[in-house]
Amino acid sequence: MRFLAVTKLIGAIALGLATACASPVDSETEDVTSLASETPNEIAVRGLAAAENFPGLASLCDLDMVFRDVNVPRSASEQPRSGGGGGGGGSQRPVLPPTQVFDNLYFVGNSRVASWLVGTEEDGYVLFDALTSDAAAEQYIIGGMAELGLDPSKIKHFIVSHGHGDHYGGHRYLTEQLGLPVSMSAPDWALSSTLGVHPRFGPAPVEGEIIEDGQQIELGETLINLYVTSAHTPGTISPMFTVYDNGEPHAAILWGGTGLNFGADEKRLREYAASSNRLRKLAIDQGVDIFISNHPARDGTGEKMEALAARKGGAPHPFVMDEAAIGVFDVFEFCPLAQAERISSGQYQSAD
Repeated sequence: MRFLAVTKLIGAIALGLATACASPVDSETEDVTSLASETPNEIAVRGLAAAENFPGLASLCDLDMVFRDVNVPRSASEQPRSGGGGGGGGSQRPVLPPTQVFDNLYFVGNSRVASWLVGTEEDGYVLFDALTSDAAAEQYIIGGMAELGLDPSKIKHFIVSHGHGDHYGGHRYLTEQLGLPVSMSAPDWALSSTLGVHPRFGPAPVEGEIIEDGQQIELGETLINLYVTSAHTPGTISPMFTVYDNGEPHAAILWGGTGLNFGADEKRLREYAASSNRLRKLAIDQGVDIFISNHPARDGTGEKMEALAARKGGAPHPFVMDEAAIGVFDVFEFCPLAQAERISSGQYQSAD
């Protein structure tokens, strides 16, 4: 595995890194039709049809959506607001316990934000995301591992899926406890360098290591492919990896960021759709049959973990969707395209 060290990614250096990683996105965009012959409503119908299997994602096709931009710097004195993950749902949510979901996949998050641990004690782990704060990381990640009987010292890589505070908030505690740097994509290092101190999530990470598009991590029989997608943020990381259910292999995708909360940006919406189009092809090649999110409301983690706890011997695994899992990419392609056509056609009116 090849990592490049990066320190104090600010100013021109950060912008240069973002430009250097932009080429995969540019090539993706050329592959995706604009569907200009269809109305926003017609395109949204396609996305909503796919969202029948993914109800937590249906809001992406809401053509009454007012776009907001969570990527603008705010001072610590400003009114707190969401970091942009788009968990959806109300304030009352069931507590989600730390859970072994597959032989080599563990949930160590809470009801609003997920951290996922991939790997085994023997071969080591990759930790995806740091939750909202140092206290949350201590309680749910390190505390959750303790409840599951897992050793945090076996974590070999600490990856933050994207530069929003609800996913990097606990990075200071974790880097100190684990002795590992934060790893993000170059575009999101550039993004985090502009955000300053968030009123809820604290300071963004400013140094660490760069994840490159297509990079692989191999932990024994667990192979993790890391893809940089210009979607929720300029460089959201969406890994695909092998999981095992009592030794039976499956392929999972962790879509690294979901919400369309980067403002009324038609180009970005089309890039989001292009990223989905590209990842669909890769997912088909890798036989993906599992979709998971870093927000439990998006993928129904809570309901699936309840079904998993009640599962009888030989029953299907509730997280395994078989061929239906690929349908998630229709949601991630057609809903942003519907929103882009809405803006292009002049149907979108901002709240200003």
